[in-house]
Amino acid sequence: MPRSVFCSRYVPPLGGAKKIRLDLSMKLYIGNLSWGTTTEDLKSHFEAFGAVSDAIVITDRESGRSRGFGFVTMDDDSEANKAMEGCSGVELDGRAIKCSEATPRKDEH
Repeated sequence: MPRSVFCSRYVPPLGGAKKIRLDLSMKLYIGNLSWGTTTEDLKSHFEAFGAVSDAIVITDRESGRSRGFGFVTMDDDSEANKAMEGCSGVELDGRAIKCSEATPRKDEH
């Protein structure tokens, strides 16, 4: 009796494929940070809303001083949305911070 061969292959749908996010984490942009806010301060502030997988305050390469903004990656979209609602305009280290979903940088070329 001959064996049948089974071949499975993914074929993308016609009409263009949509970009699908496979992970459930969300990266947030945090602006208007105080010069004294550290990465640890930022992380602990956002942990009140849920699990934080990554946090960073962006610093100047030469001086090492904060550039006044940072990013927080939260493990769950719903927790990240709660953090955006609960943190925009809230004071952190004496400054009212801005919080929104991070967007990719536009290519300058």
